[in-house]
Amino acid sequence: MSGHPVSRSNCAALKRRPMLIATPAEVTPGMAAEPPLFSFPIVRTAVVEELTQSGTRPPEKLTVVTAPTGYGKTVLLTALHDYYRGNGGDVLWLALDDRDVGASRVLSHLEKLFGQHEEWIMPTQAMHQGDEPLDERTGRLLERIAAVDHPTTLFID
Repeated sequence: MSGHPVSRSNCAALKRRPMLIATPAEVTPGMAAEPPLFSFPIVRTAVVEELTQSGTRPPEKLTVVTAPTGYGKTVLLTALHDYYRGNGGDVLWLALDDRDVGASRVLSHLEKLFGQHEEWIMPTQAMHQGDEPLDERTGRLLERIAAVDHPTTLFID
């Protein structure tokens, strides 16, 4: 897998849609590089209008969208993702599924997304990588995210 950091140059490649492309790290099962494509037009609701006023990224550092199944969370996130990217913002998409139930698994996806896994790791080493304490892995991930040299919006669906 690639150990490339997220930078403006490799995020520029993410601005094309609807072609499925890899995020800064290799995509694995349970992790999508792009939001889903819908067969219907996405309506610009009042929530979309409010969250796109700032242009290339959300107005707040953290925005959490919660609602029951079927209320349109993924549609909303897709609309925001496409809007920010279409206006020059750097965006990343991480799709989780029913298999992503533990902190370790979600952390592994984020580590891959932010290029923390190195190519030279042997398969036997990779098996034991999850044995590292979560707080150490989380600390390294936060350092990696803090080193991103430009504003980037991460969508986790």
